[in-house]
Amino acid sequence: METGEGAGSLQTTQEQKLQRLAENQRRRQEESIARAAKRRRRKLIASAVAIVVILLGVYIAGVMQFSDRFMSRTSLGSADISDKTTSEVQAILDDSVASYSLTINDFGLETTIQAADISFSYDPSCTAKALIAKRNPLIWPYELLFARDLATSLIVSYDEQALSALLQTAIDEHNQHAEPAKEESIAFNSETDRFEYIGPVVGTQLILEPVLAKVKEALAGSKSSLELTEDCVVQPIAGGREEQLTTAAKQANMLCDQYHITFTLGSSASFIVDSAQAAQWISIGEDYSVSLDQTKIDAWIDSICNLLDAKGGERTYTRPDGKVVTVAGGSYGWATDRGTAAQLIRDAIAKKGTQTVAIPCTTTGNGFLGMPGADWGKRYIDVDISEQYARFYDSDGSLVWETDVITGTRWTDFETPTGVNTIQYKASPMSLRSTGDYIVYNDDGTTTVEEDYEFGRDVEYWMPFINDFIGLHDAWWQDAFGGNLYEDASHGSGGCINLPTDKAAELYDLVQAGDVVVTHW
Repeated sequence: METGEGAGSLQTTQEQKLQRLAENQRRRQEESIARAAKRRRRKLIASAVAIVVILLGVYIAGVMQFSDRFMSRTSLGSADISDKTTSEVQAILDDSVASYSLTINDFGLETTIQAADISFSYDPSCTAKALIAKRNPLIWPYELLFARDLATSLIVSYDEQALSALLQTAIDEHNQHAEPAKEESIAFNSETDRFEYIGPVVGTQLILEPVLAKVKEALAGSKSSLELTEDCVVQPIAGGREEQLTTAAKQANMLCDQYHITFTLGSSASFIVDSAQAAQWISIGEDYSVSLDQTKIDAWIDSICNLLDAKGGERTYTRPDGKVVTVAGGSYGWATDRGTAAQLIRDAIAKKGTQTVAIPCTTTGNGFLGMPGADWGKRYIDVDISEQYARFYDSDGSLVWETDVITGTRWTDFETPTGVNTIQYKASPMSLRSTGDYIVYNDDGTTTVEEDYEFGRDVEYWMPFINDFIGLHDAWWQDAFGGNLYEDASHGSGGCINLPTDKAAELYDLVQAGDVVVTHW
């Protein structure tokens, strides 16, 4: 049987064993951690060495690459020379001299300066090798941070006298049609019917000296295009007269507002003198005084009187679609005593105020399309012989009918007369009869003339406007209209306006006796 002392000793021994085991386990763990840490250090060192080796390799490769190649983001004027060799860039330099041009397209000036025009060339020292030497391949990572245009390093030469003469000619031609600078002024606004102050306005006329300086800068950098700045443009004279001009504008408006004159011809109001018309006669003196220019008034009165005596004469007007037309001839027109009419108009203008003035006429028309211009109203038929097209405008000036037509063959006895006439009447149906020489077109290409041949056509819609002989009518025998058909005598009309049957029917329902017909080229 063990004693208490023996049991205690045995317990101590077991505790010591457990402690040693724990200590051994701890040491093994520490050694394991140390070995793992050592392995990580070795891996980190190996990775760092590998990165250094890679970076060194990339660096060395870059040095080798950029020793004979231009770096990325490098240009030579408009040419991108990134990663190109010196031989490739030298070829670009050689070609660029012969093909070089500088284009100016600004403020309305459009011109191109060719290398040959000014004997443009590069200095012999400007080679690709000289250009690449301006960048250090040993610090290529730093160099890549910047985009560079090496054209600024080129030294160019050219004939300055030839350049100046070339620009002088181009600018002189440009300035002939350019908008000049405008001093501050007052102007009539047709939308508001008021005079308004207008500040100084920069135009587009150019000055040689600053343009020449800009061009030289562009040539020095071998630029292919150039934008001019406002200092190249003629500047308006400095202002400072806003208060005086604004006061003059107010006075002009007060003067124009006094005119509300309606002139009647026959039974209708034909033209008026209102603020917009009076504004055309305003004159501003050097002392900013406002008055009416009697010379302008007299010229306007003359234009009115010319229209009141324009029967058969030449008129120039603008058609609603914008085409400017000149026409002469015809039976339409006004007639009045010129002296009496001129005095009535002049007296009414001198009196001012709101008036209605009747001008006595021996022959009346149906209004005025424009003053000066057409002495008929907005409602009329426009026959454009050159276009082989007819249009009908209603009383509001709106286009309500249009069609291709065939007129008489030009340079023949059947050519459609030009002039201003009126629809005499309309009839449906109508038998058209006339006699004359009839040309027969034979199968062999020859022609035969039959004298005193009686022509006969029965039409459904007849709208004569010249002596019951020339009119608008349907032409059911024509298989096409418009174009150049009228130039062929076998298709051209006898002088009338041939219409497609459906279009003739539409027009017949629209027109009435007295409607104006204008035939013109």
